[in-house]
Amino acid sequence: MQGKVQHYAWGGMEYLPRLLSLPNPDNKPFAEYWMGAHQNAPSDLLVEEGAAVKAIALDKYIQQQPEETLGSYTTGRFGRLPYLLKILDVKDMLSIQVHPTKRNAEIEFAAENKRE
Repeated sequence: MQGKVQHYAWGGMEYLPRLLSLPNPDNKPFAEYWMGAHQNAPSDLLVEEGAAVKAIALDKYIQQQPEETLGSYTTGRFGRLPYLLKILDVKDMLSIQVHPTKRNAEIEFAAENKRE
């Protein structure tokens, strides 16, 4: 599986490229490395097909066979992969995101997805 890099202005330029063995000759900010099935940047499953390697988006793979990949409990409760692993490389200070209740977090999450 191969995750996706998010290039935000507050990101660092050395840690994630070194961790992922990726060149960064232009000193681009590497802020976050996402591993999961988020629709904006799903990880790729790398599958060998003969001599070639095919990339399959994790969110699409899960949609095609949710119970086989997530199990019946997770599929029934969430309908998707219920987490997103992020590795951060923070160059500039960030605010902490806190929601007073689970319901508030759900509302804010839905609003954020509508904006994207």
